[in-house]
Parts: sequence; C-alpha cells; structure tokens
Amino acid sequence: MEVSTEDLRVLKTGERLNDRIINEYLKLLQQRGEKTKWPTVLAFNSIFLGKFLKHGYTGVERWTKNEDIFKYDIVLIPNFVEDLRHWILVVVDFRTKEVLIRDSLSGTYNSIGAKVLEYLRVEAFHKKKRILQSRKWGIKGKLGPKKGNKMDCGVYLCINAEAYAADRTATFTQRDVPWLRMTMVKELQEKRILSHQKPPPEIPGIKPAPMKKGRKKITRRPSPMFVSERTNSSVSNSRNAD
Repeated sequence: MEVSTEDLRVLKTGERLNDRIINEYLKLLQQRGEKTKWPTVLAFNSIFLGKFLKHGYTGVERWTKNEDIFKYDIVLIPNFVEDLRHWILVVVDFRTKEVLIRDSLSGTYNSIGAKVLEYLRVEAFHKKKRILQSRKWGIKGKLGPKKGNKMDCGVYLCINAEAYAADRTATFTQRDVPWLRMTMVKELQEKRILSHQKPPPEIPGIKPAPMKKGRKKITRRPSPMFVSERTNSSVSNSRNAD
C-alpha cells in the first residue's frame, strides 16, 4: 500500500508516523539493497513481529513461503509497542550474527531480541532443515540516537534503518528531525533513497548536526551460520535447536 497525501502531511507536520509510512520507507531500503554496492536488505512488514509474538511461528510461517531470509545481509523488523505508543527497530545482521534493538527511548527489549532469535531458529529448521548456531549470536539493545518528544520515534526508526543498511552510524539529533522529515517526504515521493551523507537544504532556524564517519566495513558471514541437522539428530523443535 503506497503512502497517500495524508501520510505525507503527517510527515510534514510533525505527527507520529503510521505503519504505511514505515513500511514504504523500509521497502525503499530493500530496493536500494538490490544495487551491488549496498548490503542486501529484507524488510518485514510492521505487523510481522506482533503476529509472531501473539501466534508463534505458525502465525507467520507463510510470510516467507517464497523467500529465503538467510540469503540477505540484513533483515529490518519494525515494531510498534502498543502500551508505549512507540516505534522500535529490530535489526538482524547475518554478517555479524547479531540481533540489535534500535530504540529512541533507551528501553530494554532484550526479550524481543530473544524472540526474534527464536524465530530465526525455527525458520532455519523448518525451511532449510538446518540448525542455527544461536549460541554464537548476540543480542544488543539501547542503541541509536535518543528522541526528545513523543512523536518522532518513527522518524528515528527509519533514519536508523537507513544508516545501518548503508553501513553507517546514525549521528543525528532532535534538531535534525524537521529536515529529516522533509527529506523522507521527498524520498517517498520520488520512490528512492537520497544521500544522507550530505544534509538536505536548510530549513530556516534549523542547523543540521555534523555527520560523522560511518562504521568500519563489515565482513560478510565470517563463520558458518548453520550446523548440519545430522550433528544433532535429537533436535525436534526450535527450543532445542541451539
């Protein structure tokens, strides 16, 4: 579902982003990842994680019927925390074997990271008949710039996702959000991700913070991700597949 004129108005006027904006923006990151110089990206829909948490693997098994998630460098999973009315981003990085939680409120979501790792174990077992070496994976939370109000968490999610999918560190601050919102409007209108290395045209009274250097380039998958199913014939479900 493409964003509407009303969705773009939400971006322009500083309101909380809805799922259409989030999903369409992450879809643009996935499309950018199809170009050879970018890490490959798979973006899940914003309702995916909620369905998995509520219904378990059977509730989302068909989502990847024709997709091999393990062929990508990065998987982006946006999630709306209902009780906090707050967007967070889960990043699965297959290159570093990490599940990272990008949260602009400094919340503790390691339990969500553990659930995502559980999903990866089950997906590997059911779709590839392999055992994910989950003991070699790490879960990291409390990452990313911190927001200064209740409305910009979706913007922080999108810009954190863009930076990570470009192997850069997000270094923006709250004062950058107005021009980041306007940049996102342009990106959604043009259906392409613009360069975030250079700030967009200045908004009167708003001075963008200086950009910092990106992260060191990550080596893709330094060690085997799976062990053969035959090495542990007693494994019958994801809880034992570690």
